[in-house]
Amino acid sequence: MHPVRNMLPIALTAGTVTAVCLGILTQPLTSAHAAEPTPTTTATPLPEPDPTPTEPPISTWPSSVVVGKSVKGRTILAERLGNPAASKVLLAVGIIHGNEKAGRRIIDAVRKVPVSPTGDVQIWTIRSMNPDGTASTSRRNARNVDLNRNFPTGWSRKTTGAGKSPASEPETQALVSFMTKLRPDATLIYHQDWNVVLGACNIKTRPYALRYAALTGLKQESCRRASYTGTMGTWFNSSFPGYLLTVELPGTRKVTTKKVTRWRNSVLTTSRELIDLDPTPVAPEIDPEPDPGPEPTLTPVPLSQR
Repeated sequence: MHPVRNMLPIALTAGTVTAVCLGILTQPLTSAHAAEPTPTTTATPLPEPDPTPTEPPISTWPSSVVVGKSVKGRTILAERLGNPAASKVLLAVGIIHGNEKAGRRIIDAVRKVPVSPTGDVQIWTIRSMNPDGTASTSRRNARNVDLNRNFPTGWSRKTTGAGKSPASEPETQALVSFMTKLRPDATLIYHQDWNVVLGACNIKTRPYALRYAALTGLKQESCRRASYTGTMGTWFNSSFPGYLLTVELPGTRKVTTKKVTRWRNSVLTTSRELIDLDPTPVAPEIDPEPDPGPEPTLTPVPLSQR
């Protein structure tokens, strides 16, 4: 029950009782001696609320999308290959640590390959999600934050370089927003220089990690390694139906043109083998046109009734 507001005293005049409570005027009890009618109030209609904005489906996105900006204002750009209405979506990110640049060569190689615009797959690529670190060949971003310790799931302030708070950095925020909208079925994020595909120790990602290791010729993960806080992989794999693999390439001196070609082909093969893990629609739903019903039957009018 709401509290009573604007309570006025009950007035008894010439046999008329008027009560005003909660801002609502009751009908007066009038006698034959009532001199003037009691005025009525008109409620002011409330304005209609603005409709909640909705995100456009990714099938309507352009082939090149600005994901966000770095601390220093550099653009983080994503580009699409393939069918914009395809239900299977793969995302590959070349660089997250600015001093680990080999993944960018894979992205550049993938972008040169034509992908069918009518097939059932779309491939999105980002050369670097840490353009400031890439420009300065620094592992961290321009605020000295390790972006792969800054993602919201499992974030810890005790971790060196994790940032002031979960997803405190504009680069992290940009990728969280973009991937939440894109909802890829598979994501590949490149690092150096362990020469291994991580994910075999996670029951969700294990089959994909083993397959990708076989495709690339990289080693399989040892489950004895240390765990890390606030990583991109932990956030995505615990938040979405799709999977993310952290791919550790070898040192730069061991990254040959032949290997880059194999790793490019591994991305393309992975895209062809994709399973539609995320049922979120990528194309706008179109309401079917209403059934007009059966055609009317024309009955001739007898001559006697004309």
